[in-house]
This record gives sequence, structure tokens and C-alpha cells, in this order.
Amino acid sequence: MTTVLPEFITKVFDSWTVLRLAERHGTGGRETKAKLQSLVNFVMQRLNKRVEAEDLADMLEDYLYDNLNVLCEDDSQYDVANLILQAFTLHSAGKILELAELASKLPEGCNLAQCPAQVVEADVDGEDEESVSAESSEDDVEMNDA
Repeated sequence: MTTVLPEFITKVFDSWTVLRLAERHGTGGRETKAKLQSLVNFVMQRLNKRVEAEDLADMLEDYLYDNLNVLCEDDSQYDVANLILQAFTLHSAGKILELAELASKLPEGCNLAQCPAQVVEADVDGEDEESVSAESSEDDVEMNDA
């Protein structure tokens, strides 16, 4: 079995900013790197089932959300899916030289230092800090009364 297609997919993922940011920030926990590496196998399995570009994009979006806690707000998963399916078509037709040419045109990943971090604060179970502090104070009072 040839490794040209998985290598191409790996190169696409290595240049995809959302995945590079996920790795840099460890959004998938301690297993982030392993989850990113398993994404190539995940895609290869889907390609063997002859998926459409939109379906592959949706699968990528779900994988990012479910495994890496990432929302792809720029819709780049559609560009990535189209690029991967283009490579899959070339590979299936035995057009390895064309696939290599396509791979050579892939951009390098951007400089992550130029990507500002976006911090999102979320309430847990609808509580804000004031209500948590008030509850803590009440608990302290009850313990002192006992």
C-alpha cells in the first residue's frame, strides 16, 4: 500500500492553522497530539467509504469539536475536505505525479505568533462568581455556628 495519500493528508493538517493552534494549546487534553495523529486514520477510513466533500467537512468539524474541543468558526474544514478529496481522486486514478505536484503547492503553516488567543469565559451551571462567593460565605457561617 502506498503512503502517498496519508502523507499528503498529514501535510494538509500540518499547515491547517486550527490544528496547529489546537496542538499548541493542548485543547484535547494530555492526548492532544495522539488525537491529532489519529485524525489521518479517521479521514482515510472515511475516504474508503466514498464520502462527499460536504460530508467529510462535517465529519472533520465533528471530530474537532468532540475530540479537541475546537469550533472551526472560519469554515476552513470545507477547504480542507475539498483538498483532501481532490488528492484522493488523483490517488485513486493512479496520478501520483499530479498528487506530488499538488502537495508541493501546499502552503507552510502560518506563524502562530501572529494568531491572537481568544479567551472565552463561561458560567458553569449558570452560576457566576458572586453567587459562588455568597454560597461559600454561607457555608462558612454554618460551620462556625455548629
